[in-house]
Amino acid sequence: CSTGSGSEPSRTAFRMSGRWAEARDVLRRRNPMARPASDEAIARAEARLGLPLPSGFGRLLREVGACDWPTCIFDPDALVREEGISARPPWLVAFATDGGGNDDCFDVRVPAPELPIVFWDHEDPPPLDDLDRTASGDAFLDWLEERIAAALAYERREQRAELELRITTEMERMVPVSARGFSPSPDEVIAATQELGKTGPEPWRYFLCAFGCWERPVRFLAPSELVVEHDRLIFAQSMDDAVAYSFEGRGETATVIAMPGAERWTTFEEWLFTMLERASIAAQARSIWTKIPIRRRRTLVPDRD
Repeated sequence: CSTGSGSEPSRTAFRMSGRWAEARDVLRRRNPMARPASDEAIARAEARLGLPLPSGFGRLLREVGACDWPTCIFDPDALVREEGISARPPWLVAFATDGGGNDDCFDVRVPAPELPIVFWDHEDPPPLDDLDRTASGDAFLDWLEERIAAALAYERREQRAELELRITTEMERMVPVSARGFSPSPDEVIAATQELGKTGPEPWRYFLCAFGCWERPVRFLAPSELVVEHDRLIFAQSMDDAVAYSFEGRGETATVIAMPGAERWTTFEEWLFTMLERASIAAQARSIWTKIPIRRRRTLVPDRD
């Protein structure tokens, strides 16, 4: 790699593999305001630091840009060697922060296509003499996947608590027992998705196994009914079968898409909350309508020619 504006990421260290494509797509969905960094901005950072940026990090900046999720990843103009500001030595260059004073840093003592990554805890700094000065070819991608997995795990814990509360209150009230269907086992769900060559997010599998294949406000498909269309796993349908809801992507990073239509939800939980809200609004509307005297209802509905 050169430090000029035309430098390209190392193909050997960071290939356009399925891993990188999935991580990049997740970052783009979760950071809709992110904009790719210019070659000029990357060149300025490399000149300021005196070495090429790690190939994986450079690729992220070029294809996605600075991010706020899964952690705050810096713009190239924010990359500096800090001299005498903190106990952190200047050869540990922060490129991301958790917002609490703790940073992820590149060890820039030995220029290389990929650099070692050090987590700097400002309250409990790591022993500098024990730092590993080598890095694998996928060091940055490994770090990125770990951060994405940790952020998703945290979101799932928060969303599951809210999900369970909503289900045990609103949905238990709205959905009669006769409409809840049977609850498949985790093995049945996993076997069905594996047979189709797909995987759905864990919160969907948990919901299906814990609460069953409900028929309202949408109809959840049983494992034997799951189908793939346009490379998307269809897992639910509207009650009139006019709209199908499918997962785009794989595993925990899959988004939910309405087919046909342009509606999209970042997570299964977000989609389910939307369905619950719509069902609640519809139920309230029906309740208000039934309380209106029949004579008054006739005046609210225009006559048809």
